[in-house]
Formats: sequence, structure tokens, C-alpha cells
Amino acid sequence: MNTAADLLFDVYTRSDNPLLRATLAPAVADPDGFARRFYARLFERAPALRRLFPEDMSQQRMKLVQTLGVIAAGLDEPEHLVASLQQLGARHRGYGAKFAHYVEVGEALVGALAEVNGAAFSPEARAAWQRLYAWVSEQMRRA
Repeated sequence: MNTAADLLFDVYTRSDNPLLRATLAPAVADPDGFARRFYARLFERAPALRRLFPEDMSQQRMKLVQTLGVIAAGLDEPEHLVASLQQLGARHRGYGAKFAHYVEVGEALVGALAEVNGAAFSPEARAAWQRLYAWVSEQMRRA
């Protein structure tokens, strides 16, 4: 039976957590490699976004993987992530992020996760990440 906290999130559900954590593991095992894959995909999909990022991407790559780790650590109590995600969204708005950029980032993220997981990235894993990303990006856009 769903609790009130479970019902707060209409796209992401806690039942996705084991699959999300399992498919994040390869990214955590090689954080810089994963971040490089992600940004390569992002800039290939949306070259104009490159101007929103610093020339030296080393800190940015580290921030990406750290943020994913924070989200993964908070999956059991996602309501505690809302304020942090809204602050992150406000910072991104200040950097020039637009609604359409969230779509490109989501596609790049799921694609990079699929790449590092190979055959282990099942349709269920893809759907779980799409649900989580939809919830995360909604919290960020609410800022």
C-alpha cells in the first residue's frame, strides 16, 4: 500500500530505487569517464549548450557525479531532496538554463547510463531513470 509520501511523486516511485542504484554503480566506479561520456553526448545533441559551461570541465564533471550521488543517497527519503534540488534549479536558471535544456540533459544522462551499463540497462532501467529525471527536473524547474 502506498503511503502519503509515496504519492507525493507522480512520476518517480521508491520501488525504482534498487534498479536506479544498480545502474548508477558503473558511473560511480568511473566518475570522470561517465561525466565525459555524458557531456560528450550533451554537446553532440545540443552544441549551443557548450557556451554555458567553463572551458575547463574538470570541476563540472566532478559536480555532475557528486550530484548524482546525492540524489542516489536521498532516494529513500526524496522529500528531503526537494529544497536542494530547487536551489540547484535556481543556480542553473542563473547560468542561463532553459526548460528545453532539461530535455537535452535528460536524454544525454539516460544515454550515458545506457552506454556504461551495456546490456544490463534494460527497458525497465531506462524507464526508471526517465521517471526519476522527470521528478528531479520538475523540482529544479519549480525554483
